[in-house]
Amino acid sequence: MALVAKRGRPSGLDTFLKTRQVWRPQSLARPPSNRLPWPYWRTWAAQRGDAGHYATMRPLFKGLTIGGREPQTLTPKAFMAIPSYKAVLKHYASVPADVQKYFSQLPPLIQNFNWDVCIAYQFIGVETAQNRILYGGVVKLHRADAYVADSMLYSLHVTRASFLELVANIFGKPLPDAVANKLKFAEGVRDKTVHGKGIAEAEARQALVDVLDYATEMNKFIEGIAGFRPFGDMRGFKGAAQPLEKSTTHWLLKGLGF
Repeated sequence: MALVAKRGRPSGLDTFLKTRQVWRPQSLARPPSNRLPWPYWRTWAAQRGDAGHYATMRPLFKGLTIGGREPQTLTPKAFMAIPSYKAVLKHYASVPADVQKYFSQLPPLIQNFNWDVCIAYQFIGVETAQNRILYGGVVKLHRADAYVADSMLYSLHVTRASFLELVANIFGKPLPDAVANKLKFAEGVRDKTVHGKGIAEAEARQALVDVLDYATEMNKFIEGIAGFRPFGDMRGFKGAAQPLEKSTTHWLLKGLGF
């Protein structure tokens, strides 16, 4: 099962894997006899560690038929966008100080623990911040009683879809796609981690960076409307406004979707 190359380049799968070169589609001969099973490409991608998932290979092999069809993949990411753990630490140092403080344990975790521990730590912080967004929004913007708001939020099951609906209801405008989409790839990596599927190092590195960017953009969005930063210090965020009565707060939150 040989991989035939044009222009006198080496052929054969072993040579291709050994050189680890990125071949352009026009450099690959694609007769039916030279179709390679998708696991070979997966092996090559795993050895390279390129961007973690195999979606990145699709642009390279556009038009190449593998097993009679083009391989189906996830959303593409750039090859080796975050090439090492040092690049993650460098990106961490570039985000705003309040985001750094919020994820203050990330650098030592990256240096001393496995990637899945870092992913778990970040998503604990993400879900905590999302609860703070909902709580802070109803208390600051709608003058909800803090005790009732905290109690109803504690018993509320928030999904990824319902969180976006609640944000739109509370803040009067939907979360921009540019912000929400920053978390999608990281959520997929998190899901694979908690379900024991295993993740590539490049996937983990990209997910950590994406979460930091999400936190930065979310702070900007919420601060622009409500004046507080959920990925940061929220002390004194409510101000001196008097809250609604508890019974009124209950019906207010019901109307907002709690």
